[in-house]
Amino acid sequence: MKMAFHFRLDKVLTIKEKEKNLSELEYADARQQFEKAARRLYELLKKKEDLEKQYEQKMQVGVMADSLLQYSYHLQTLQTSITQEQLNVNRAKFLMEGKHQKIIQKSVEVKKYNRLKEKHFAHFKNQLKKDESKQLDELSLIKPGEWHGI
Repeated sequence: MKMAFHFRLDKVLTIKEKEKNLSELEYADARQQFEKAARRLYELLKKKEDLEKQYEQKMQVGVMADSLLQYSYHLQTLQTSITQEQLNVNRAKFLMEGKHQKIIQKSVEVKKYNRLKEKHFAHFKNQLKKDESKQLDELSLIKPGEWHGI
């Protein structure tokens, strides 16, 4: 008579695996948000660089005061946007790192339960071998005539 292995914490392991998978999805989303914010920041920095080059070119040629004021105002507006986007990038990075730590934590939990399951399974197999050996020992003690009910 063979018994089937049943890990009593299988439901907990399943829940932990689902939590880990959910954490991975949350991390992927947080990473995507970080990348978007970083791209926006890059674009703003590129705009600022281009505007500064235009400003330098205009200065060499000579421009009217109202054009300088317009460039100056546009640079200030751009700098405000850059500062705001840097904050967004930092927030997104912080969130992404937090999600990554959560994945690590959940992975450790899943590994713990998997190791526990492996230990229980090894113990189960050992017990089966002991039981089988005990049955064989008992069978070897039975006289040949007793096997057939003679």
